[in-house]
Amino acid sequence: MTNNYNWDPYVLIKNDEVFEFWKNFLTANHSNKTLFILAKGFDPRMNSFIQAIQDILNESASFMILDIEGDNSPYKKYTDHNWKILNELLLNKKINFTTHNLEMWQSKQNSKTRVGPYKVIDLVTDEHLADYANIVIDISSMPRAIYFSLITSILNYSKDKKAGNNPVNVLINVVENPFIDENIISHDVDDNAAFIPHLGGNFMMTANLSDIEGIQPKVWIPILGEKQKAKLLKIKEFVNPEEICPILPFPSVKPRRTDDLILEYREVLFDNWLVEKENLIYASESNPFELYRHLVKTCSRYIAALKPIGDCKIAISSLSSKLLSIGALMATYEMYRIKEESVGLVHVGGSRYNIDENILNNYPKIDENLITLWLDGEPYV
Repeated sequence: MTNNYNWDPYVLIKNDEVFEFWKNFLTANHSNKTLFILAKGFDPRMNSFIQAIQDILNESASFMILDIEGDNSPYKKYTDHNWKILNELLLNKKINFTTHNLEMWQSKQNSKTRVGPYKVIDLVTDEHLADYANIVIDISSMPRAIYFSLITSILNYSKDKKAGNNPVNVLINVVENPFIDENIISHDVDDNAAFIPHLGGNFMMTANLSDIEGIQPKVWIPILGEKQKAKLLKIKEFVNPEEICPILPFPSVKPRRTDDLILEYREVLFDNWLVEKENLIYASESNPFELYRHLVKTCSRYIAALKPIGDCKIAISSLSSKLLSIGALMATYEMYRIKEESVGLVHVGGSRYNIDENILNNYPKIDENLITLWLDGEPYV
């Protein structure tokens, strides 16, 4: 294995530095077009990043808006409110934008299949992206399965462009607020967990074949978040691991968050699944690159240790904040980069979300953290 990390050094810009960074970035790239991709939704963070940098947006910027919820969302009035604000902002700035209805489900014979993570890949083509030297994905109001699939596809697209001497800068914008993340509760959990497209590795090629069951041990690394027991159980059933290494956020903005999570999942982790306390991994909730390194090291150690008995399979899943989810994505993508495809990123979604409308009506923007990550291209800093 290797410790030659793809993201080393890394570029992570936070809060007070964000405006100055984007001012310098757009000035340095004034002759190149920049595409911002974001999702239309009820999340109160949908427009926060764009509003923060609206004064420096210019005609070189364009927007791709993903309409994911459609007209059936119980929070449609909040989605419409967010869209009105963004629409007015873009029209006032005379910025070009397109909207794309993204089909999330397909119904067949009284059952529904989640297709959103595959449908979003259809947008990652030269037809939609060839004009842009900079692609910015704002995940602030984007569902996890969608931004996992979208970012993976755009990184692959960037890799192909780089091979053709036409590099693309890929950046992620996120308005992080763990309080909001823990209060958006998903219900009606999918019947089955699934691997993210292009990040399933060879896990499923052998993991469910009874004639080799037990020969290749399966390791599961779940990143824990509040009120996600139903999803946790569904992923455990899907992966059926021999070893579990939960990841807990520490340090955290909430000093007791780690302890509270241990209490919440104590029965499941320690009483039912007999997880060894030595298997617990801690990673800062505010730095996805730190989690990324922890995950790569952990995967590398397991693969090296178990290679003499026939390798292993490793499943990573994130049921936590957006930043930690990006760390999980980067780690899985990294294992592909070094041709280690025994690691996969597994996810289970819900068909319905619930959040206290008092939070939507009285959202405290003061708690927001604006963050930019540079994932590919040629940083000028």
